[in-house]
Amino acid sequence: MLWPESARDRAVPHRVDYPPFMRDLGITSILDHVYAKLKFVSQAQDLFSSLCEEVDVIQYRLDIVEDLLALPSVTKSFTELLPKLERLTQLRRDQQLVQHLNVFQQIAYRLEVLSDTFDCIEHLYAALSRVECHLRSSGLRTLLEYLDAVRKSGEYQALTEELPRLLRSIEQVRSVTIGLNLSGGLRPVEATILSIDAKPFKPRPLLTRLFGYPSEDQAYHGIGPFHSVFKGRPGTTALEEMMFDDLAEVFFAATKPVEDALSRCTRDIGQFLIALESAIRFYLGGVVLIRELQKAGVPMCKPDVAPLEERVCDIEGVYDVNLALELLKHSTDLSERIVLNDVCFGPQGRILILTGPNQGGKTTYTRAIGVAQVLFQAGLYVPGKRARMSPVDWIHTHFLADEIPNSEEGKLAEECRRMAAIFERATRYSLILLNESLSSTSPGESFYLTEGVVKGLRMTGCRAIFTTHLHDLAARANDINAETPGDSTVISVVAGLVEDPADTDETSVRRRSYQIQPGPPQGSSFALDIARRYGISLEQIVERIEKRKGANDAGGQYAVH
Repeated sequence: MLWPESARDRAVPHRVDYPPFMRDLGITSILDHVYAKLKFVSQAQDLFSSLCEEVDVIQYRLDIVEDLLALPSVTKSFTELLPKLERLTQLRRDQQLVQHLNVFQQIAYRLEVLSDTFDCIEHLYAALSRVECHLRSSGLRTLLEYLDAVRKSGEYQALTEELPRLLRSIEQVRSVTIGLNLSGGLRPVEATILSIDAKPFKPRPLLTRLFGYPSEDQAYHGIGPFHSVFKGRPGTTALEEMMFDDLAEVFFAATKPVEDALSRCTRDIGQFLIALESAIRFYLGGVVLIRELQKAGVPMCKPDVAPLEERVCDIEGVYDVNLALELLKHSTDLSERIVLNDVCFGPQGRILILTGPNQGGKTTYTRAIGVAQVLFQAGLYVPGKRARMSPVDWIHTHFLADEIPNSEEGKLAEECRRMAAIFERATRYSLILLNESLSSTSPGESFYLTEGVVKGLRMTGCRAIFTTHLHDLAARANDINAETPGDSTVISVVAGLVEDPADTDETSVRRRSYQIQPGPPQGSSFALDIARRYGISLEQIVERIEKRKGANDAGGQYAVH
């Protein structure tokens, strides 16, 4: 259910090391939040980090998610099915161990697997058949068709008829009648199994033994004392061993007519159900995330899928899912706390040079776009009111990192090395997210390096966001377009501020709007605003000194705290 029929040979391999974008974009944190209770974190990390590029697969999954959101009864049935599938998976994992058990236990194991397999099939079929006329996704319709075909097969019907009888036969066995041939000296020389019965033998009542009183079930009363029997105990005779082996063979022969069909059915259908378990966990987690955010008052939408070659990402009202989940720890209503922004990668601009005030939302905006791309290529809804997106062949991130201890390289050298690695792999279908890259040097050197990087991005033809404090770089966007060949237009976008018209204080702090819009750089990173916010602007420092000096001149004790 994760792959359409045409793509089922493209299984996602298990990863040992996850790509940097999983950490830089906070994807691992999102998956921990969504999939921890579903016991699907590791598999989800493999799935999300693989970045599916096939538009048919993405559309296939999005359609299933849409159905599950529209049909809560199916989502509920999938949730109820998980423990059954988990039990079936565990039974199949124990298959190698069962081969070393005795025949009785092997028979019980096979019947248990078959019973659980049929239970899952019937549960799934009932859930989907009830809403058949409402199913729109090819994934769920195909699943229902498969279940219907399995249930109508002669083998399945024969097994469903035979299974109850077999289970009753096994469950009702309570005793075995054994016949002994004796020698002239009344010593047992031969033995055989006479019958397998549904009633247990009981000791003969005392009065019956003394006076011979008959009882209705006299045939099921022993004439001698009962002895404890345990195969394999010290002192077990060869006769006892053979009798137990014969008894096992009798039970095995009772199931032989359906043995081949039973094994084939549990193997083929069981493998399908085990694969289905992972898909159900994936979709249930996605549905939970979507509903959680929508309930909190922020939008999640089904994106329109555009071809890879179009290289487009158009989202109205995008926001950072990481930020939303963090705020949900303290508030259930995010409608007034989350600022929505738009993003439009297309012919009018595919390389955004993002400037603006410190703590103005630049990194959050950059991360929001990356997270939306990852969710989209996993086949889930994305944060926003409306979206139309193309897949990317990879997401390259270059975020600020701490200097590596004991490294022979300096911080700038390490940044340059990582940047070079990006350009070795990046194509016109890549998304590159650069967050204050190459800033660990002087402004002059940084400008020289970053201008070369932006020109390289344009020549590559990729989609990119370059978050920087180098306003001169953003101001040269048009010049870079004119000087450099390529069809990825470079544009300047700015994280804005809101001026309060009622505030006439020249030292007031301008409020950050967290709105990201196209426009020329505003010429400052507004570090002075932050200094004023925390009371360390030069004017505020001088004011404090004067106040404390005045207090000291007036006879107060001058103290430094």
